[in-house]
Amino acid sequence: MDSGPQWLQRYNNGQRDTVWHEQRQLGAAPLEAELAAEAQAVCDEMARRARQNIEVIVERLTEAGYRFHRNDDEETPTVPFVSYLNWVFRWGGFPWPSGNRAQWRVVHRLKRDLLPL
Repeated sequence: MDSGPQWLQRYNNGQRDTVWHEQRQLGAAPLEAELAAEAQAVCDEMARRARQNIEVIVERLTEAGYRFHRNDDEETPTVPFVSYLNWVFRWGGFPWPSGNRAQWRVVHRLKRDLLPL
């Protein structure tokens, strides 16, 4: 029977806040090899979920007709996509005309499809 903290298993079972809290409580001191490997596994899973969430967001925005900027020589550069997403989530929505229902369809599908980090 494994007596370790089983962080990855617990993280995947929905105890994300508790797992992050336990890891924070360890502080900045170097971890023993077993704990370090488990902590890294949780971080890797969080990064995988974050990447999947970004891919879902890009897919939903594309389906809704959002035109991403390529930052090529033919167009004026815009803010990086991640900065744009930060703005979207900070201010609560995409800058589409208020009468456009596409934004709500995107938001509701994202709530359904995004993985909790």
